[in-house]
Amino acid sequence: MVLAKRQNGLTLIEVMVAMAILATAAAAILKTIAAEQNRFSNRKMQVIAEWVAQNKMNETLMFEKFPNTGTTRGSVENGDIEWHWVQTVKNTSDKNLRRIEVEVKDDPDSEFTYALLTGFAGQFSSR
Repeated sequence: MVLAKRQNGLTLIEVMVAMAILATAAAAILKTIAAEQNRFSNRKMQVIAEWVAQNKMNETLMFEKFPNTGTTRGSVENGDIEWHWVQTVKNTSDKNLRRIEVEVKDDPDSEFTYALLTGFAGQFSSR
């Protein structure tokens, strides 16, 4: 009687299935890492743009006690990026209060706004 010799190890099919599983897992991990890096980069841009908006708002409130209505534009470099801001000052229903909006973009022609900040300036009369 001849006994069949038992082989140790994996068949080619088993190895190919294992490699396919590992390749799928690796692809999913790389996709997740890329998405997180992109999200971090966008958040960093958002934070810097918020700083630009806050700086412009503070500058306006410090140097213009009661700013004139209208729109002004400018640019400033922050975080090695040229930021473009648009400041709009509007009247409110209260004649002694003005609404100030500062919008910040990295490209003046872009539709995407990284930061939009709204504030108010008041004119107080002494009695």
